[in-house]
Amino acid sequence: MPHISNLSGVAGAFYSPLPPATGPQDQFAQGPFTAELAPAVHVRSVGAYPKKLSIGLLIKEPDSDGVGAKELNHPGYARQSVELSHRSEVHETIDRPVLFDLFDCPAVTSLALFDDDDVLVAHGVLRGRSTSVSPASRFEFPGSQILVRRPLTPAL
Repeated sequence: MPHISNLSGVAGAFYSPLPPATGPQDQFAQGPFTAELAPAVHVRSVGAYPKKLSIGLLIKEPDSDGVGAKELNHPGYARQSVELSHRSEVHETIDRPVLFDLFDCPAVTSLALFDDDDVLVAHGVLRGRSTSVSPASRFEFPGSQILVRRPLTPAL
């Protein structure tokens, strides 16, 4: 009988480790994309998003409070003005499609909403439908595929 450490947790089958990876280690999400954005600390403290918002791409994700993000700086890239619409008790959404079509773009990891003062107010990781060894250059979000979590009403 095999030693207990040689058994996996699935019906007593033998544990067979995966071989070491060969080839490229990085996989990049490919679109069309979706994302769920979480409110940053400022929005959570006031309990609402500002009326004027723009959406942009990030190459470095912020921490959970929305601090430390690095926005894409690339020829042809510019934030886009967006409006939030009611989706559910938990989410707002951006009804219209959003498209960033860039040539030879560096790796983008996240999506963010910014206010008029360039303050990040919400952020979330890109979710793609497939992966590739090359970073995406076309970031297409069909209508209502960007969800924005509503901030909880602050305690008084």
